Amino acid sequence: HQLEQDSQDLMTWFKGNGGIAGHVHLQFFSGWDKQQGDLGSGLKDMVRGLGAREDMDKGELVLKVPRKLLIVPSKPVDSMQDNAILLALAVAAEIKKDSSSTWNRYLALLPSEKQLQ
Repeated sequence: HQLEQDSQDLMTWFKGNGGIAGHVHLQFFSGWDKQQGDLGSGLKDMVRGLGAREDMDKGELVLKVPRKLLIVPSKPVDSMQDNAILLALAVAAEIKKDSSSTWNRYLALLPSEKQLQ
């Protein structure tokens, strides 16, 4: 299955760059209710995210992302809206770099414009 291969590829990239991941993998959550912010039974939208492969203990590490893997605006500003715009520009700049981007493996898994409609 493509999602399982994508999950393995992403985790290999993530761990190879110093990330630590517990028992998690990429998965689709069906029926995501964007209005309620929870899983609903009647909707057909599919949302990708990290899911636990097995039960986890309280306090168990889920994910530890090293600073070098954070995509952050080059110059934070006071406004959350301005920061969101700067972050979007930083992501767009990395997408434009294609395979030369440090985050290429991650960015390749983001939903396409068509998938978001």
